[in-house]
Formats: sequence, structure tokens, C-alpha cells
Amino acid sequence: MRLVGEDPRARLFGLLLDGLAELGVFTEGLVTIAAESAAKSMPGEGSAPEDVIALLLSYLNVKHSIENLDPETWEVKVSAKTCGLCPGSPKPRPELCPLAGLISAKLSLSLGPRFYALRWDDGRLVRVDDDTCRLRVRKARREGSGSPDAMASTQNT
Repeated sequence: MRLVGEDPRARLFGLLLDGLAELGVFTEGLVTIAAESAAKSMPGEGSAPEDVIALLLSYLNVKHSIENLDPETWEVKVSAKTCGLCPGSPKPRPELCPLAGLISAKLSLSLGPRFYALRWDDGRLVRVDDDTCRLRVRKARREGSGSPDAMASTQNT
């Protein structure tokens, strides 16, 4: 049975991605790189990080909240029950969440300075607490300081 308005090709792609994820084909790094590439074709213009993130997540129909932790760091909370963007089953799968790469890349593309995702104490970019997926992004402190290695070398909190 097909839901009204559901694109059968999008559904098939989702099922294919889930199957590949369950085979162990994907890694956190591959998902992040793919999400960074996808950010180029996603909406998310704005003058402030909160605006860019809100527009992007609203476009993806993801329930979320955004908190500015300090002048250069934001925490994004997403409802794990309603998101479903990570490939594989069961969901959520924080190790395969595309949002950290997607959000940091979209912020960098839209606002100019480099943004990068911060890792948690467990080394993951996304943490799940009480059916809420949490991720953090930070603006690079100076131009050019957002190297590809920045995600691996960020401080854990």
C-alpha cells in the first residue's frame, strides 16, 4: 500500500540505502562526505546559523530545536522518533546520521566561514538521549582553520 504523496522512487532509494547500511557498507566518514556533497543542493540561506539550520531541517521535515551554546557553537536537537534520515535499521543509528555533515557543510556554504561538527566523549558526531538526537557545530575561529581534520581533532565535552 502506498501513502498519498509518497514518491515510490524515493521510497526505493531509502530501502536500498537501508539495505546497504545493514550490510556494513557505510561508515560515519562516508555518510558525512555524502551529506556534505548533498548540502550543495539543499535550501538553507540565511544571515545567522540558527536561520540556516532551521530552514534546512524544516525542508527535511525534521522536528528540531537549536541552542546557541556560545558565540561560535550551536547544539541541534532532533526528534529521533520522527527523523528517520539515518540509513539502516533499527533507527536511530547515530553512527550513520547525515545531519552533522549536512548542517556543517550548509552553514559553511551559506555563511562563508568554515563550520565543523564536534565529537562527543564517545567519539561520535551524534548522541542519542531519551529519543533525541543531539549534535553540535562550531564556527572556525579564523579563516582557513576548518581543515578536514578538524572534526577528528575537536575537543570532547
